[in-house]
Amino acid sequence: MPGFSTTGDVRNDEHNQIVFDCMGDILDATGARYFSPKFDEWYSRRSGEKFLEDQVYYDAFWQFAGKVHSFLAQRKVRMVIFDDMLYPGTNGHRFDLYKGLDQLPRDVIILHWGLQPAAQIVSHFSSKGFEVWNSGTSSTTYNEETRPLLKGYGASPYSLGHSIELRDNDGTVRSQLPIFHAADVAWNFLRSGGHPTIIDRLSAGTLPAWRNIAAVRPDPCAGTEVNTLDLSPCFNVSFADFAREHLPGFTPRLPVECKAVGNIPTKLTEQAVLLDQASGLQLPLTGRQSSLTFLLGAWYPPALHKSKAYLKRGHAHRNWPYGYPGGTFKVRYLDGSTADIRLRLYESFNWLDTDSLYRATSDNRCVLPVEAGDGRHLFLYQYEWINPKPDCGLESITFEPTDAFAFKMLLFALSARESR
Repeated sequence: MPGFSTTGDVRNDEHNQIVFDCMGDILDATGARYFSPKFDEWYSRRSGEKFLEDQVYYDAFWQFAGKVHSFLAQRKVRMVIFDDMLYPGTNGHRFDLYKGLDQLPRDVIILHWGLQPAAQIVSHFSSKGFEVWNSGTSSTTYNEETRPLLKGYGASPYSLGHSIELRDNDGTVRSQLPIFHAADVAWNFLRSGGHPTIIDRLSAGTLPAWRNIAAVRPDPCAGTEVNTLDLSPCFNVSFADFAREHLPGFTPRLPVECKAVGNIPTKLTEQAVLLDQASGLQLPLTGRQSSLTFLLGAWYPPALHKSKAYLKRGHAHRNWPYGYPGGTFKVRYLDGSTADIRLRLYESFNWLDTDSLYRATSDNRCVLPVEAGDGRHLFLYQYEWINPKPDCGLESITFEPTDAFAFKMLLFALSARESR
């Protein structure tokens, strides 16, 4: 809209047709019975353009809301929108948008974003005949008087574990963990007393365990034998030396042993393969394997995510909706074919120095804390690749760095499960 850089001009029919086409594609693909166009944070970032009359912005919002509702109603889909532009105490005061609430059909579901005072906000919409759900950005608790007013409870983590930032240590906001916590709360939402908080579940270890279990993928051809592979011909850096150069103050001590990590035999040493360094990974493979399991870690200079090179990309996270690329393992089969194992930040790996209890990844079946002095830890990430051709013998595996980011990727161990 004129005067605002992040709000589309919903008065433009061509713009709106694109929106409805995209919504239609999603509904056709999913068969969803509920759909949220969000409708939050309108008119929030000003541009240098001249403002229009206040009434123009008011009318644009409410007319578009009506069009979206009609589009969804024709498909027998219920519209679900956030509360912030509808409540005067949050963002509804902009152009007096909150005054138009009564024109909103009562089959629209209002999502409470988690802003306070929760009881007052939920009661406001419930008293006007709206069904209210919770979908907090991280997690929100409610007192016993407010809970009966809510008909749904969920979470809105950002992109299922992906993050806007390359480095993100700001708690659970952009983490997968709220999904599991919301499920734990929702199944017995009206229980007496208080709900456990997300910090309670983190401290107890249950949330990390649920996250890890959810990352385990079906392996229909899995055999009982898991072998640790010898990476010593490829080792090119010691973990201690790497930490000394890039992570000052950390003194990691990896046990030199073969131990079970996430129930997978894993051969640990004090050495690692720095994958983007000369020679990198060039490893022969043999036999038929149903899966390969990697133990990974990564590092990236914290300052670079605010560098001009990164910021010039604009909203860089939108270029990689499945995580920032960290490189690709390329598996070669005996029949000459290949398979790519693409590594993605916050999906298959994370930073060595990020507290993994908070910044959860989506595809790591286990996270191994490594003591690093003064009560601190560094974290290694176990990622399992299920072989799409388990009946075909493997010949080799190599690593191809990405040109997108200069991540320093470390491989600590590799295990192979035989096909049955």
